[in-house]
Amino acid sequence: MDPPFHLFVKVNVDGSYKMNAMVMGFGGVICNQVRCWLGGFYCHRNEGDPLLAKLLAIEHGLNYTWDRVYKSVECKSDCVAVVEMISCSDENTIVMQQHALTKKHFI
Repeated sequence: MDPPFHLFVKVNVDGSYKMNAMVMGFGGVICNQVRCWLGGFYCHRNEGDPLLAKLLAIEHGLNYTWDRVYKSVECKSDCVAVVEMISCSDENTIVMQQHALTKKHFI
């Protein structure tokens, strides 16, 4: 894992969905620029889909860091499709509405 930019913290997030059990989980870890672990989180839900698991991982990761007064945050996800959706304003609004999330969580 590469360290974050100077004076930033990095939150690495991931989410997954198990179709046969209809359960999803997501979590992440926070580290500083010298790669010291600052915290982590994990959540699960009984319903959802793979895309929602990835989106919630990012939402919870950003909220987790902001709640701990880290405001300069680099967020890393392995899901290119979700990162591209968040970056694209037209799709962003559609996807967030579909999954009952608001755009403000990803700005």
